Order: sequence, then C-alpha cells, then structure tokens
Amino acid sequence: VEQCEDAVTAIAISADESYLAIGSRDGTIHLWPEMASPRQRTAVLHHGWTIGDLQFTPDGSTLISTAADETMRWWQSTAANARP
Repeated sequence: VEQCEDAVTAIAISADESYLAIGSRDGTIHLWPEMASPRQRTAVLHHGWTIGDLQFTPDGSTLISTAADETMRWWQSTAANARP
C-alpha cells in the first residue's frame, strides 16, 4: 500500500485471488498480481475522481470502479497494461 500516494478508499481481490486492486482518494487504482511484490504492480489506472468502490467480475478478467463523480468504468485486468 506504500505505493499509493493518497488515502486508500477501496480494495478488491479477484475471486481466484490472482489480482489485488487498491483505489485511492486521488482517483488512481493500483493493480497487482496477488502474489507479486508491491514493487511489481501491473498498472496504475486513472479514473479521475476519488474511488468509491472496486469489484472484479467473477472470472477476474474485468475490474469495475466507481468514483465520487458518479461514474463507473470497466478495466481489462488481465492485460499487461490494463485499460478502460
């Protein structure tokens, strides 16, 4: 969590425990393979507003984020560079 530069506001783990996502007040989402070192995160995603909630789809292939601006985004979590 030390990689997050602002307060943590949401955490999600995929059902198969292969990914960990942490959202923060500054609107970023840090995505790691679950067993990786904190320094080996897969991606830093930018939702843009304070992250309210994070959820993975049951198969773990997609991360869904909601933010303070009442938007929802879907991110492909299995890609090397996750994208909306």
